[in-house]
Amino acid sequence: MMTNRTQAAIVGVIAVAAAGIAYWYFFHERKPTVIADRLCDHVRSQGMDCLVSLAVDSFVHPGSIINYQPSPNPSSDKLPLPISDITGVSCLVPGANGLKETAEQKSGVSIPSLSYEVNGGLKVGAAVELPQLDGATIKAGPDWSDVQKVDLTIDEAWLTNLDENLAVTAVRSCSFRELCVERIKAKQYRVVASSLVAKGLSYKFYDSNNAVITLDAGTKGGIFDASIGGGSNIKQTTGATLVSTEPRVVGVTLLPVDVFEGKPICEDTILFAADGNATVTVGGGGGRGQIPALPSHRAPIGQVAELLATGTEASECDDDFERKISSAKATASVIPVADGKLKLSYDIATTGGHYVTAAACAAGRVIGKTGHDNAATASADLIGTILVTVRSEGNPILRVDWRRMPSSGGEIRIVDWKNKSLRDAKGDSEVGPIAASGNGVADVRVDGPGVYRIETRIQLSASVGGNVNQTKQDSADVTVGIVGDN
Repeated sequence: MMTNRTQAAIVGVIAVAAAGIAYWYFFHERKPTVIADRLCDHVRSQGMDCLVSLAVDSFVHPGSIINYQPSPNPSSDKLPLPISDITGVSCLVPGANGLKETAEQKSGVSIPSLSYEVNGGLKVGAAVELPQLDGATIKAGPDWSDVQKVDLTIDEAWLTNLDENLAVTAVRSCSFRELCVERIKAKQYRVVASSLVAKGLSYKFYDSNNAVITLDAGTKGGIFDASIGGGSNIKQTTGATLVSTEPRVVGVTLLPVDVFEGKPICEDTILFAADGNATVTVGGGGGRGQIPALPSHRAPIGQVAELLATGTEASECDDDFERKISSAKATASVIPVADGKLKLSYDIATTGGHYVTAAACAAGRVIGKTGHDNAATASADLIGTILVTVRSEGNPILRVDWRRMPSSGGEIRIVDWKNKSLRDAKGDSEVGPIAASGNGVADVRVDGPGVYRIETRIQLSASVGGNVNQTKQDSADVTVGIVGDN
């Protein structure tokens, strides 16, 4: 039989042990509840990578560039959102032709409905352990423990892919900014090859009665704190807590890190190209035997446009009596002779015609003559464009030099890809259309990467009547070069 002292000792030991347990339980950090990311698990089971947040497919898509290097355990990595795009304006030189086709074809797939366990021990203000929707933040409120489960459902899903050869073509292209090329060559940046897209993605938060908690009710009731961005296109419905009205990318694959190795890549920072055409017309006017109407002749750059026509004037009684045959000739061409240099050549010549009518003819002789003049016209319209593709991030100065431009009818425009005039290199005024004649020079400042156009147009015509001749013939040169950096 225990004495009172023994009983007291036992009670004391039990009390101390209970106190120790309570102290450990309440004052030592408990092991956190681990919530499995069901969506990410599904994505990885398909051989794809998860993202830090579910962004809209207009932001994340095949061709997107991300800043990513694998961690020691890459199988658990979540990839960051893109910083650039090989198919978009961030990498494409403004005004250049991009990839005509990227990843427009869709392959339908299925994603099952997923249920997420809830960590009821989340502290107020802690992020809810669900795949985060880009543009929305959900944090636990004081009554977060009222949430029993969360279901994630998706109405439709598909895969989009970027052909590897297409990606290599883009990176090799001289229409690609140098900065993007350098990023990819450094292997610190990776290109998205395919994306798994979910449409109609929604979250349903349930309470203990298995009823859906609406966004408004959950926020007002202190269950969670939801912050929705104004342009996020995330809404609430009567049957779901959150719904994304735009397709969201839930997983991606990356092109192999060495896919661009050993492939020739454009190294030029500035490139020149040329385009243009030449159009000529000839015609006549007056009376009998005038030059017939002919369709104009247009020739592309590097070829010659040419027309020649004569009249059929004849005098009465004696065809050759005071007769002059009208004629019109027009030749023109726009020829690239070197990088950044065009030769615009033209040769137009007209001769007026003349014939007589007679009151009477006597033995082939004209009696009572009346003279008539026929007109001859010729024109040439030459359009030559030098395209300057700037791939570097600098601001080079372009020098436009013209020689032997006609005294009238010549114009030069220096514009960017938006058809906006460039500014003078020494000032800040726009260099508008230049009425170029003879010889001249203009220096203009380039505003970073882009495709810039130096457009030259020469319009000439010759029109004569009667016994008059007119000729206009010459070749004008237009040259574009780089003379410095601003």
